[in-house]
Amino acid sequence: MKKFLFILMLLFTTTLSYSQTYYTDYMSRMIKVDSCWTDWTDWEQCVLEVNITDSVISIWNCQDYKILEITDIEEDSYSRTTRYKVSYNKDYTIYIRFRKQRNGIKQLYLDYDKIIYVYNLN
Repeated sequence: MKKFLFILMLLFTTTLSYSQTYYTDYMSRMIKVDSCWTDWTDWEQCVLEVNITDSVISIWNCQDYKILEITDIEEDSYSRTTRYKVSYNKDYTIYIRFRKQRNGIKQLYLDYDKIIYVYNLN
């Protein structure tokens, strides 16, 4: 009976609708005191996880971003970018952008007020 329940739970969890990907590297830039952005940092390697469902983007297995709305979809001859307005820690709102270039490169941007992180996704 325990084996049957285990197999049933395994089948249920594997059929849930989500996508999972891992970062390969990231870079960031910050806003200076005079409201100008710094240059991008050099790329740093990392291995972190992102899970996406219909209502939540989970990053680092510890930060959940609740999707409030899709605010913009931009497409040109080079890439397609979808921008989400999300909330986290109940009181904070930021924007998350998913960008897919025509050559297959995918990126995730976390746009905070004073810092932006960009992750290459594989």
